[in-house]
Amino acid sequence: MLRKDNVTMAKPDAFNLNNNLTRGDFAMEPANQNSKVMWVSIRHSKTNQFNEYVHYVPLIPIPGSHMCPVEAVTKALSLARHKKPKDPAFCYPSPPRSSNFIALTHAVFVSKFKMLAGKIGLNPDKVSGHSFRRGGATFAFGLTNNHSLIKYVGDWLSDCYLIYNEMDSEQMKLLPTLMAARIKQVGNLFLQHAPGTDTSSQCLGLVNN
Repeated sequence: MLRKDNVTMAKPDAFNLNNNLTRGDFAMEPANQNSKVMWVSIRHSKTNQFNEYVHYVPLIPIPGSHMCPVEAVTKALSLARHKKPKDPAFCYPSPPRSSNFIALTHAVFVSKFKMLAGKIGLNPDKVSGHSFRRGGATFAFGLTNNHSLIKYVGDWLSDCYLIYNEMDSEQMKLLPTLMAARIKQVGNLFLQHAPGTDTSSQCLGLVNN
């Protein structure tokens, strides 16, 4: 759910040590905790432009999966082993297979993402760098009702993240289905009593409960 500005920069020479992610901002939990969780320290963002706090995000390993974030970051960092902890977190060789590494930019990141999206049958014009943030939030809403947790992980200060709470067709049908069931229950109550019997209070109770 990170913003693309958290992991890339506008231009290769626009790296700012105080604002952009460095290699040193990624750290594994201490070995004595028997954990392979990787922590990311984000010191600057759209909502933290004056570096007033550090936003910590854990990357949880998914052993055996191509989607493992810890393995992905580890591989990305290994591409430029000679780089120092205060160098840009993500770099790539330019030209390919050369010893010259440049920082990952917005343009390169988005263009590669669109290319890969097209290869799996998605419309490249329908995706952007923001798709990870929007899609991550929507995915999270389907997993938990703890909105405070989603707000924290995405580093939102306002409630604008709620617009990403997109419902699928089954979720959309849930409330109307419950309403239909209650209407049917009220109707059956009327049919169970002889004409003239006062059932209004019972029916009203069912509707209000």
